[in-house]
This record gives sequence, structure tokens and C-alpha cells, in this order.
Amino acid sequence: MAQAMLPDSDRFEPGEELRSLSDAIPSGVAICRLGVVVWASPRLAELLGRQGGVGIVGERPEELLLDLGDGWPPANSQRDVLCGVRGLEETGRRVRIRRHAPLADDGQAEIWIFADETRQVRAEAELMRHAQRLHEANRERVALREELCRQADEREELLGIVSHELRTPLTVISGYTKLLLSGEVGPLDETQRRYLKESARGCRQLDAFIASLLESVCAGAVEDSLDLRDAALGPVVLGIGRLLGPLLGERELGLEIDLAPDAQVARFDPTRVEQVLTNLVGNAIKYTKRGGVIRLRSDRLVAAGRHYVQISVADQGPGIAHTDRTRIFEPWVRATEPGAAAGLGLGLSICKRIVEAHGGCISVHDEPGGGSRFVFTLPAQAGADAGEES
Repeated sequence: MAQAMLPDSDRFEPGEELRSLSDAIPSGVAICRLGVVVWASPRLAELLGRQGGVGIVGERPEELLLDLGDGWPPANSQRDVLCGVRGLEETGRRVRIRRHAPLADDGQAEIWIFADETRQVRAEAELMRHAQRLHEANRERVALREELCRQADEREELLGIVSHELRTPLTVISGYTKLLLSGEVGPLDETQRRYLKESARGCRQLDAFIASLLESVCAGAVEDSLDLRDAALGPVVLGIGRLLGPLLGERELGLEIDLAPDAQVARFDPTRVEQVLTNLVGNAIKYTKRGGVIRLRSDRLVAAGRHYVQISVADQGPGIAHTDRTRIFEPWVRATEPGAAAGLGLGLSICKRIVEAHGGCISVHDEPGGGSRFVFTLPAQAGADAGEES
């Protein structure tokens, strides 16, 4: 190790034992006499960025280091002090130093130990940055939760207002329809009576929809209100055709119905399944191009040893993006493709809850030739699982 120009009396030559020790440890070692470095190990020269030890021997430690606020290490103390390295400020080099008692054979010479703390300091700084980011993320999470709660409260309030404001005129319309059907204000021909019956049925459908709006914020309401029984699908499906007939005619659309012989009876609540089919066929009417065809069919399905009736509604619309096929069954979510029909994004989520309350499932798939095919299942009639081989 090169030494600066020191008087011979101030030079220090470490013994073989001290040299071996300094070479064996990862820390840098310096011998200081009267506050001046008289010897430095190769490792210390490396830590301080001084090749060959130039600029170390003959210097005072405080001229080699930067005080970071901890001061300088007191003599004969167990306290470490963190310092920067002069000339290496841009690298962020940090060393932790400690002064040890004077050497036994030289009462004026002390050992100074320099440990590289750069990685630890950087790790601590990185940890602090991550902790700050985590803190900020947690604050954002709390703010988001509060915002979601606020929006949920606003939606619940909106649903209450909508249900009240819609039901008042609906009651009036329904009342006058019943009055006309009673014949008290004059006779009706068969066509007029049929139209009024469909109007009355539409009123009941709208009333059920309003109830569904409220159910969208009341968990368990669907399950608690189901009237499950073995019922035929035919009357429900044909009723949908009559109810939506004017809309189909307006857009010059055809409705093809194909109920498989072994898939015409299931265990379900007719009013609720009618609600599902009205929603699905109504959506198909919105998206199918004028002159197109909507196909409604049923099939028998066996899954995990259980028998189901599978019902599908296929349109000839633009289809649904794969990224939206799960999201569209969530409340308040609408498809993102261009040309999507306006709405609140509640219809499919209500369908999903009704179907799942029956013990079935609902999904959407591509329809060969273009369009979408919504598929849902209902349990087969009671005793079907035990009476047929799976």
C-alpha cells in the first residue's frame, strides 16, 4: 500500500497478523495516529475509490468522508457512524465506520473499521419507497371503497325513486286496461280484446321488471321468492312470442322455436323464466338486423350425473367480444362493442341471478355464421335424475 509523504517517525508498518486479518474481512481497515491515516488496507482503498491507496495515507478521515448528520465516531465507543465518501457522491457510496481502542504496542495509533453499507442503504431506501407506494395504494383502496359505497347508496336511492315513479303511472295504465276488458265502458271485438290482454300482460311484465330493479340491490331476494314446480316450457315460450310480436313485426324479424321432445318440461318458476326469456329475446331483437331470424330452442343436457333442460336464444347481431363475455353478466356493465344498445346494464345480471337461483348457469357463445347465442340451463323435472341413466 502506497503511503503519502509522512516523516519516518509517523510511518506505520503493520505486522503480518494485522495484514492477514485485514485481507480476510470484507471491511476496510485504517490505522490512524493523532487523527491522520498512517496505513490503509487494500479493501479500504477500494471502498473509497482510491487506486493504490493514493490520497488516503496522510489524510484525516474527515477529509476522505462526508458527514451525513451523524457526526464522527467517538473514540473507544461502540457507536457506528454512517458517512458518505467524498468524490463518490454520485454513486451513493455509504460506509459505516467505528473507532477502536489504541493498539497495545502504540498508544497513539487506533484502528478504524470501514464497512460498506451502500447496498443496505439502497435496500432501505427502496423499502421506504415501496412502503410509501403501499401506503398510497392503501389510501387509494380506501378512497375507492368509499366511492363504491357512495355509488351503491346512490343507485339504491335511484332504484327506489324509479320504482315509485314508474309504478304510479303503471297502476293507472293497468287499471284502465282492466276497465276496458271488463266491458263496462263498451263492447270489444276479439282483436281489440286480444290487444288489451297483451297490454295487460305487458303491464305485469313491467311490474316484474321494476321488482327486479329492487332485487339487484337485495341479495337473496330472487332465491326467497321462487315458486318452483314442474312446468311446461311451451306456454311460456309461445307467450313470449305473442308479447314481443309487435316488436318482431316492426323490424321484420322471424322467431323460430324448436323445443326438443325430451326438453319441454323442467322444474322452474314460470314467471321468472318468462322474465329471463323476455330479456334475452328482447336483446336479440335490438341487435338482429332487419329481416333476420331469432332462434329459440331447447335440448336435453346431462352434466355431472344430473339432468337439465338447456335453452338457447341465438341472434344474428354483431356478436360480443371475448373480453366482455363474463363482464356483461355483472350489474351495471354493458358491452363495449360499437353500436351497443343503450341501457342500465342490469338485464343480463338479473337473468344470471334468476338462472343461478334455479340451480342452473348462463353463458354466451358465438353463433355460427355471426351473432351471439345465449344459453342457460334449468333442472329437469323432479325425478329425472333418478329415473334416467346418466
